[in-house]
Amino acid sequence: GLHRILGNEFKILPKGEFFAEKHILNLFSIPNNQLLAITADKNALYQIDNQVITNLNTVVGEFLLKNNYQASCQLNNNTIGIATKCAGIIIINENGDIINHFNQSNGLLSDEINFISHDNENNLWALHNSGLSRIEYPSAYSYFTTKYGIKGSVNNIEFFDNALFVSTTNGVFFKQNAIKNNSKIENLLFSKIPEINSNCLAFKIFDKTIYAISADGIYELTNNKAVIKFQSTKPAISVLISEN
Repeated sequence: GLHRILGNEFKILPKGEFFAEKHILNLFSIPNNQLLAITADKNALYQIDNQVITNLNTVVGEFLLKNNYQASCQLNNNTIGIATKCAGIIIINENGDIINHFNQSNGLLSDEINFISHDNENNLWALHNSGLSRIEYPSAYSYFTTKYGIKGSVNNIEFFDNALFVSTTNGVFFKQNAIKNNSKIENLLFSKIPEINSNCLAFKIFDKTIYAISADGIYELTNNKAVIKFQSTKPAISVLISEN
């Protein structure tokens, strides 16, 4: 089970016997005097609040079983980095949501990680068989390339309704939950709005709605789809929103 040291004695925590048959890989202190346990079973993450143990039931367990847990560490912003043998490093928050994923396709030396450590300069260090990777995290910057699903030359970006929209020469791409992170690794990628395939120059927000200005007209973007509102054979260079 789960114990703590009091003086020279081990004392089982309230409800600590819950973990008697579970292999605890690591244990972290998180805000509100809670604990977060990473285990080797398919459920993987448990939040411990006094005598209440909650399985966070995220995709992390399945991901770790598939890609082999190697190590974990707590970062300066109370997030947790988890290294794997086959798929690089994931970053989770206190609720077990995956908020970032570092692998070879976005800059790591290798997907195979043996150990990770975090220093006071916001550097996350990853030890590989063939060397070291250094990741500045948490960082004030995010860098998205074509590996994240964006195609074409970028013309404009816009945050709207908890999503990041990118206009390019190939259309419009969006990333849901760009501000409020979520637990699905595939949602860290950008998706294309299928109705726009022309050069998209800019965005305009009006009356709680976002519009895309493209080479073939102006589109209203709603529920990850685009509806043409003004069609033209000549591209609109700019749109002015009147106050009247």
